Amino acid sequence: HDTTTSALNHIMYYTALHPEWQHAMREECRSLNKDYIDYEDLDKMEVVDRVLKETLRMRPSVPFLARRTIKECEISGHRIPADTMIWVSPLQQHHDPKFWTNPEQFDPDRFSPERAEFKNHSFCYHPFGGGAHKCIGMHFAAMLTKTFMHQLLLKYEYSLPADFKPRFEWVPLPKPAKLPIQWKRI
Repeated sequence: HDTTTSALNHIMYYTALHPEWQHAMREECRSLNKDYIDYEDLDKMEVVDRVLKETLRMRPSVPFLARRTIKECEISGHRIPADTMIWVSPLQQHHDPKFWTNPEQFDPDRFSPERAEFKNHSFCYHPFGGGAHKCIGMHFAAMLTKTFMHQLLLKYEYSLPADFKPRFEWVPLPKPAKLPIQWKRI
């Protein structure tokens, strides 16, 4: 739940800065015409899904992953012995301009079927790790996030003060150090 909380904090941060995405998510949630969503509704929440994916690209809940080599290998011309700890950085790959258009810009449409930038390389997007060690909570986190956002968006609009200057923490998990959300009941 801590990593999902990190993602939700960042979703609110980015969609407060980009209210057009907050509006698009709200309209999608309203279009379901339900106070509470069912499991079958989760796949219908395409805009919320793109916002979640872009948020995790910008600020992955786990910015570094530790792995150990099983056998000797070569990475970028460097020999790596067996049983060596290596660190993989989703944060680094998620901001690499070789794979992403304007990587520092919040742009959920990069996850649309038309653009699909996450397919530029098999590991340019991996907020949940990959391969045999991919996070088993990946789908559960998406379900929790969509359920939470559905409830929030149907009841509130939110914004940040115009003079807000973000500061981010990295430990124990990434999140805005302070998020002075201003709430408006709708």
